[in-house]
Amino acid sequence: MVNNVVCGNKFHKISDGLSVALEATFSSGESLGFSKEFAFPGLIYPSHEGLVTRVYHPARAEGDLNNGDLRIIFVPWVTNEAQFHRLVLRGKGGESKNITFARFPRVVGDKTIDEKTFGFAPNKAPFINLDFFGKRTDEFVPLFAKIDGHLVKIEAKINEDEVVLLINKVGRTDVPAHLNATYATV
Repeated sequence: MVNNVVCGNKFHKISDGLSVALEATFSSGESLGFSKEFAFPGLIYPSHEGLVTRVYHPARAEGDLNNGDLRIIFVPWVTNEAQFHRLVLRGKGGESKNITFARFPRVVGDKTIDEKTFGFAPNKAPFINLDFFGKRTDEFVPLFAKIDGHLVKIEAKINEDEVVLLINKVGRTDVPAHLNATYATV
């Protein structure tokens, strides 16, 4: 499915229990220049401490994870240069309030960046923040995950006009061998 309509929500659906936002951080009080075309209400949040302003990007989706691949295309709409960006993953249970199972190791080549996989904990806030670019890293480190029964690889492509999050179904043989134990029983 291709959707050319840009959605002004803060979070964008990956699966029934998982969504993602692209967040940019600016100095508090900074006058933001932006494209009025994408200035949807509810995308600018001053922090509780008043030190920074967080801005979320609208997006459009192409594809469907159940049918193979999903692309979420974020549209940067603020013209100022952000201090940094991050992806925010939100696990959300349905009526049962159980958070979707997702385990995330970041991988470069055959080396896992994180000592342990990370994911959502039942008694904690259902958010995972990942540095994206501009703070501690200038690139997005790909993730492998098992989300709602699907093994997927999450990658990102960045250019001046958009940030594309690629969520592709993969087979067990596509997952680095040292990660297979992580996903074998789930």
